[in-house]
Amino acid sequence: MEHIHKKGIKAKYTCITNPKRPNLPSEIEFIKFDSPEKNYLFDELEDVISLTPEIKNAFKDDVTYILLAAFGGYTGTNLTRELSKHLSKSNRMFMTICSMPFQFEGKRRNTLANRTKNILEHSPNFKWFNLDMIREIHGDMVLSKAFAKADEQFYIIYNDSISHVFSDNLSSLPTQS
Repeated sequence: MEHIHKKGIKAKYTCITNPKRPNLPSEIEFIKFDSPEKNYLFDELEDVISLTPEIKNAFKDDVTYILLAAFGGYTGTNLTRELSKHLSKSNRMFMTICSMPFQFEGKRRNTLANRTKNILEHSPNFKWFNLDMIREIHGDMVLSKAFAKADEQFYIIYNDSISHVFSDNLSSLPTQS
């Protein structure tokens, strides 16, 4: 999201995570999301979470939302799944763009990510890519460079999809992430 923000796309940006990202630009709203006390990687692979009133309030307006998430961890996976359900039930226009974890991140993270992808991929506005494709295209590299390439991939998918998926609504495209 910060990469897309740096591209100068005019939108309302909201970052939902914990802890707060260091050096988050002041124009990006921050909502702290506390995960449950349990270690989700060793409990249920698909934890049902409740959206807080603060999160629901951030998605109350009748605008187009863009959800960006890295799957495999608690917030990126479970929160994105629940937000997608909430936006769908609220008849909001939205797109979800997610990255799938590297294979070396482990079986549990990949299983959680794949199960969630399988739930969401029936939506025509769900887009995803595998982080392993970064390595296939660019070769082995340090993680910071791989994640920078992933940031660019999020932007490419956003840019390619926005005109195709939302061509009738381009005049009203505030973005929430």
